[in-house]
Amino acid sequence: DSDGERYILMLRVWHPELTDVERKALQFTFDALDVPGLLSEDPGEVFMAEKQLEIMRSVPVDPEVELKRKIKKNKKTVRKKGGGGFGS
Repeated sequence: DSDGERYILMLRVWHPELTDVERKALQFTFDALDVPGLLSEDPGEVFMAEKQLEIMRSVPVDPEVELKRKIKKNKKTVRKKGGGGFGS
């Protein structure tokens, strides 16, 4: 138990024996990481997040471009928090 930041390693891989319910739960977790509005208590924000997710799923994405986008987004988040890494 700690008040400090915790880091979790999450990989987007499927185990072939996952049940349908487990797959859906993991997909929702990854969707919420990509579109945080899905977790909002505001129905309007959830609606908009669901529409954003629909659009994201309808457009093919170049994996290399997506990786660069996520790295850039992560760097901005680290700067806002005032540090980064495990020693922060």
